[in-house]
Amino acid sequence: MAGADIRHDSRDGRGRAVGYLAGVTGGALTALAGALLYPSIVLALFVSGFTGSLATVGWVVALGTLLWVLPSLLARNALAGRRKLPWLLGASLVRLAAVGLLAFVASSADRLSDGQVLRTFFVCYATYALAGGLAARLSADVAVRAVDPHRLGGYLGQRALLALLAAFATGLLVARVLGDEGLDGAAGYTVLFVAAAIALLGAGFFEARQREPRRAPAPVRPAGTGLSALGGPGALRTVGFRLVLAAAALADPFFVVYAVRELGVPVAYAGGYLAALVAAQALAGPLWAAVAARRGTKGVLQGAALCRLLAPLIALTVPTLADTPLWADNVADSRALPWAFGLVYVAIGAALAAQARGHHAYLLDVSGRAAGRPGAAAPSNAVVALAALAAVVGGVIADRFGFDRAFLVAAGVALAAVLASGALPEGAARPRPVAAAWRRTRPVVDRRVGG
Repeated sequence: MAGADIRHDSRDGRGRAVGYLAGVTGGALTALAGALLYPSIVLALFVSGFTGSLATVGWVVALGTLLWVLPSLLARNALAGRRKLPWLLGASLVRLAAVGLLAFVASSADRLSDGQVLRTFFVCYATYALAGGLAARLSADVAVRAVDPHRLGGYLGQRALLALLAAFATGLLVARVLGDEGLDGAAGYTVLFVAAAIALLGAGFFEARQREPRRAPAPVRPAGTGLSALGGPGALRTVGFRLVLAAAALADPFFVVYAVRELGVPVAYAGGYLAALVAAQALAGPLWAAVAARRGTKGVLQGAALCRLLAPLIALTVPTLADTPLWADNVADSRALPWAFGLVYVAIGAALAAQARGHHAYLLDVSGRAAGRPGAAAPSNAVVALAALAAVVGGVIADRFGFDRAFLVAAGVALAAVLASGALPEGAARPRPVAAAWRRTRPVVDRRVGG
């Protein structure tokens, strides 16, 4: 019996180690595919090539966000107490099929009308978003059960790091494929979509290598329902702030379209913008951690609102500055304008990093254990996801009044988020470092002999 137990423990340890590596690798490949299909840059440019309607471009972000969030809400109750790995593999196959069909449509674009391409694209993309959102939710659930709890923190950290590196490499790939020496038009996007399908195929392979315990744990349901599960008016104010902050992204899918159409920026710079966004998101992480340590998570959310305000302001300022004699007399490099406009994506990346670090941590600060219960934050996430419809509104504004008006409205919404952040309740008090607290409270005693 003792030998059998040792062999069982050994197999279990090897299984967890394989699951650890498979989960990290699969996560990196999924992030690679997601970057190749980045809605507000790659897909926005692809769709803009088949329509003059910016509202249609806005639907790329709105539809993708809403359908990505929906499965996570449904799966929490529908699959409670069941093994998640079979459902994860099924969602991965559907996701792969949708992107594969999307690549086929892009390769056949010259034989189809613009309307046929757009209709097929949105069907494929909606399917991908639904399956991708479900796979992301189930992947997190499988990781919690398949990875050693003592190594879960390292697992999530390594997975996030590799995801950022994969997304950054994707930006360079996009620049290469869509560059001057790359492929033109739909052929370039075909290559990107095929690469995304290959990455998803690899992700599905590694996900299948994970081992989930056969016995599912009893479902744990949060106390309370809806937003009341978070507890207190402070949490409701936080959800309202998040709603306004998310709506401030209403111009995100139009920045790159504006750069290409109005400023004459080559399409290849889209890859550079994606790389800049990802790099800013990675490099801003330690900065926001320092802000959270000194000013609390409320300060991080206020920083996110400020970065959101900077993005449309930069988009409005850089082209105006480029038309001045000062720019003409001192800037001779033709690449200066495209790269200066890339600061828009640096601001967006910094804002995304702040939102990722601040939102849930702040809810924990203001709501305590209520926000930490399983699924407690899901209702607020669903409400905030509705703000993705602001991208459609932004498209309508841009269609009727021009890009500048849409950027001004985005700046106005971001300014409202900055002002609203001041009304957020203070989070939990930040404990002072022990050494600093000792130095501040310890009385000064003269220890000299005879003092």
